[in-house]
Amino acid sequence: MEPLLRYLASPTPESFGDLVRTYYRFVWDVALRVTGDREDAGDICHDVFLKLFLEPPKPRGVGSARGFLSWRVLSRVEH
Repeated sequence: MEPLLRYLASPTPESFGDLVRTYYRFVWDVALRVTGDREDAGDICHDVFLKLFLEPPKPRGVGSARGFLSWRVLSRVEH
């Protein structure tokens, strides 16, 4: 099962770790492209994954993992 969907179906520390290991670089790359700043990209990554850890969304509202995570990055940048 895909790491994001596995985490959303069963949010455990292990499934969250798999999610971060699988998608951290992708989220950071998207954040860097949007902001142009490495430090801001790191802050955005932290915020995106922290929010997923503290408030996992319902799995049925998630399409592709990359699309969902990109949307989370863009939402974070707008705030």
